Amino acid sequence: MKGGKMMKKLVLVCCILFIIPFSSLAYAVELIPGGHSIGITMHADGVIVAGFHPVTAGESSGSPAEEAGIQVGDRISKIEQQKVKNAGDVNRVLAGVKPDQQQLQVEVIRAKKPVVKTVPVVLGKNNKAQLGLYIRNETQGVGTITYINPSTLGFGALGHIVTDMHTRKPVEMADGTILNAKIESVQKSSAGKPGGKIALFSSEEKAIGEIRENVNTGIYGNVYEAIRNPLFDQPLDTASKNEIQPGKAEILTVIKNHQIEAFEIEIVHLDAEIPGGGRGMMIKVTDQRLLDETGGIIQGMSGSPVIQNDKIAGAVSHVLIHDPHSGYALFIDDMLKSEEKVS
Repeated sequence: MKGGKMMKKLVLVCCILFIIPFSSLAYAVELIPGGHSIGITMHADGVIVAGFHPVTAGESSGSPAEEAGIQVGDRISKIEQQKVKNAGDVNRVLAGVKPDQQQLQVEVIRAKKPVVKTVPVVLGKNNKAQLGLYIRNETQGVGTITYINPSTLGFGALGHIVTDMHTRKPVEMADGTILNAKIESVQKSSAGKPGGKIALFSSEEKAIGEIRENVNTGIYGNVYEAIRNPLFDQPLDTASKNEIQPGKAEILTVIKNHQIEAFEIEIVHLDAEIPGGGRGMMIKVTDQRLLDETGGIIQGMSGSPVIQNDKIAGAVSHVLIHDPHSGYALFIDDMLKSEEKVS
């Protein structure tokens, strides 16, 4: 990224399917309810292969990396035994390849295991070795904080795993940060076409927290200082699964600027089967204003806390594409269980 202030307008592309382990374990804890919109930046542990392009050498043209068996979604960890963490590292190693060198040893991580591929050296127009691939090591998006623990400053957000927009595979991250995001506008949902929040945040702004883990139930980490929710003077208790009932509830989310608002929903089913596996709540938006403004659940609402009887019951996780008035939420118990595992 070049110097200067870079403003990012991003729409969270999709809600990712996940498996929620069903458990009767209850977590009695007081948490600050979220609803805050956040910009998310993650750096991969290595360089992600996002695609391929041809390299012309004489009469032949193709991607040396693809022909050697490297795949989209692989993470390049080493080239010629030299560690690479970003595009600059890759370019540095390739610039040092001698014109008479015939091949390169490229180590990639695939399915969490190292795989070494022998890639033929093909010199480009600038007489520098070319691999014929597109790479990236940063993923960005927009989501919503579910809760902040006032005692530990731990947070949970999103309610689903973050995947790379090009490879559609989970991001195996080295580090990540969250920033305050301003919602400039929304793209309204309609049947078959989920909408999304259009958010603005600056790469030069101070991060408000760091991400430690990216797992099936969301992202987890720590905020640097206490974050308050203007709708609540005190933290709220969490609701165990057996306390949650079908019926009226609310979600907390932002649809304009930084303003957190409460919107009415109905919990339709408990122990509903979430697409792709797992159990959660099926919810339906009943708040007419939210329906008018957004068409229902939109991308970027993922992580919006579900409040019932003044307790945090869960977090929005998915929208039903064919019926954006409805979607799924996971139980707060399952998020707290995940946070405990990664702490």
